[in-house]
Parts: sequence; C-alpha cells; structure tokens
Amino acid sequence: NEEEMEKNLFLLKEKKAVLQSIPVSLVCGSSYTKKITEQFQIYNDSRLIQLPADVPYCVTDKQEVRKKFGLPKDKKIILWGTTAPSSFRKGKHIIDQVLDKLWMSLTDAQKNEIIILNVGPDPGQFGKINNFNVLKLGYQRTRKNMSVCYKMSDVSVCTTLADAGPMMISESMCNKTPVISFDRCVGVDLIKDGETGYLIPDLSIDLMSQKLFKILFENQIETTSENARKMSL
Repeated sequence: NEEEMEKNLFLLKEKKAVLQSIPVSLVCGSSYTKKITEQFQIYNDSRLIQLPADVPYCVTDKQEVRKKFGLPKDKKIILWGTTAPSSFRKGKHIIDQVLDKLWMSLTDAQKNEIIILNVGPDPGQFGKINNFNVLKLGYQRTRKNMSVCYKMSDVSVCTTLADAGPMMISESMCNKTPVISFDRCVGVDLIKDGETGYLIPDLSIDLMSQKLFKILFENQIETTSENARKMSL
C-alpha cells in the first residue's frame, strides 16, 4: 500500500545517506564488476578500486602432470567446471550444446583425440549427441589442487553468464591454459581474441563451438598458452 511504499522509500534514503557518509572503498575484481557497481548511486570512481586476486601456479609442466594422472600426452583436454553446476548462470546447458555442436564438426579421429575434464560436483552427462571421453575429478579442496587441473588442460571453456570473476578464467590463464569465454566478467580484462583465447559475443553457442575447434586443431596451442600466462601476470 501507499503508506508502506513511503516507509520503504524513507528507509532507502536513510541507508543511502549513511552509506555515503562512511569512508569505505569497494574492491572490484574486474572492470566488468566495476562497471556494474558504478551504476549504483551510492558509489563513485573515487570509492571503487579494481584489484585482481592472487592466483596459485602449478610449477610442474603439462606432460608430467598428465603422467601423474595417467593421461595420454597427445590427447586434447577441454576443461569445464564449477562449484554450482545446477546454477543457471554457470551455463551447464550451454556447454552441453557447445560440445554437441563440436562433436558434429569433427572427424572420427578427432573425436577420439578429445577428453573432457570436469571439476566440481558431478554435473551429469555432457550433452545429448556427443560421446566424448569424460574424466570427472570432483570437487577440488584447494586452489593449489585446481592449479594442477588447469595445467593438464589444453583449453578452458567458461560458460558463466554473470559473475564477479569467475576465478577459473584468471587461474586457467595463469597456469598457461587459454580460455574461451563470453564477453563478460573478468574475461574482458584478460582474454585477447586469438592470442590468449577467444571472447564470444552475443552468447553465441555456434561461435563458441567454432572457436573451440580452432584453438584445438588450428592454432599454435603452445604459443597461445604462453600468451595466456603472460597476460595473466
């Protein structure tokens, strides 16, 4: 009712006045987060600090890590993971479609080259059409453990739709794993198209599938991996 609306408006104005009077700065992990926060009237440029998080690095090289986990040296490993696979914003429904489209574009020999590496709670089956080999390592208790997962992968696919990070983008790149992501979140700060991975506009599933094929079978993956590490640093 009208009386309740007036009361809520009064409380919001009071909160705004109090928040603006407190000498507190807000730390944002990416330019994407900072841009969103700037839309709120209680903040301004002088109170927003963009500061990336520290990232663990796995010093062991890719082939040694793979050997430890019994993974073939010549396979192409695609990493996808999240601590919340059931959350719509993490895009499990998107990676399903991307992998199905990738499957349809491959030769039989190429299909056999690929392994999907999954970390985090079990998200169930990946897609409806593809029959990729899938390795599920489950929830990783520490970020140091996660750094090993990044290091053994050739490419990390991020289907997150909205996030303050996600940390998997910066952590992947720090560990020499290029990333394919939508043009949002921290990806816009780190991913240089064609050099450290690919940014996908308009949430295009077709384009994400095409770039995944390109980075696996057409790019100089070693160069892209080194570029990813340099950009992260």
